[in-house]
Amino acid sequence: MQRVETSLPGVVLLEPKVNSDPRGFFLESYHRRRFEELGINDIFVQDNHSKSAKRTLRGLHYQLQHGQSKLCRVVRGEVLDVAVDIRFGSPSFGRWMSAVLSEENKRQIYIPAGFAHGFLVRSESAEFLYKCSDYYHPEDEFGVLWNDPTLAIDWGTAAPLLSRKDEVLPRLEAIAHERLPKYSGAANSRGGRARVLSVGKHPPVLKARNLVLQQAGYEVTTAASVEEALQQLRSHSFDAVIIGYTFSKAEKKELASRIEKDFKVPVLLLYIKPGDLEIPAAAHASAIHGENALLASLEPLVGRR
Repeated sequence: MQRVETSLPGVVLLEPKVNSDPRGFFLESYHRRRFEELGINDIFVQDNHSKSAKRTLRGLHYQLQHGQSKLCRVVRGEVLDVAVDIRFGSPSFGRWMSAVLSEENKRQIYIPAGFAHGFLVRSESAEFLYKCSDYYHPEDEFGVLWNDPTLAIDWGTAAPLLSRKDEVLPRLEAIAHERLPKYSGAANSRGGRARVLSVGKHPPVLKARNLVLQQAGYEVTTAASVEEALQQLRSHSFDAVIIGYTFSKAEKKELASRIEKDFKVPVLLLYIKPGDLEIPAAAHASAIHGENALLASLEPLVGRR
């Protein structure tokens, strides 16, 4: 079995060794020890098998409390298989990838828990098999609209066959944070929980930002002034500092330079609009780009510490 990386971190294709002769073929579709050697350590507890007609689209589905990693393959026909990273706080949040699975190529796709999954049948019919790392819990099933314009998935069709349930799934941006899987990557380079100093003058804005950070797994300390921020930095160790857009450009520039020089802590600067970016730095997040821009910009900084 050969592991093939995809454009979406965590999602991998698996190409089996196929032994063929005039009688037919033989392949090993799953071998726990060999899969562990390939970095897939899930214990699969449920196998599912579906048959679907041409143009059937199933998805995009996920379970929240009982997240399921999936190992998928096709034994009849051909499908376009799609995975979307919907883990709140993930640097690749909202990104998707697709791959063709067919009885001819015999490829499998591994999709970790925390990703939404779906597929479209491209042949006259298709039989789709997949292993799951947790049991199906109908009360815990959620989903994302297949043609969410923000995701802009290229399905290759505008009129698939859908279930009534899948027709009315919400767009990703309409799903509350607590209804999304959480990204567990808020860790520093030592493997501990990353600690962030969040600096801002406006209490409601600061509270909202800190809630996003905490939901993404960061340990957050607040400072409402330059003096308070410097006092916190003298007293505690931080993996990164965020300076909010409620400070003036001059204040941000002065404080960021001082922190990076005196405390050797990376700084993330927030601005209301991209045109306000002035200070050269490894990462910036604009408030205009929303919460996941903030989280995606922050993760590389805390990973340095």
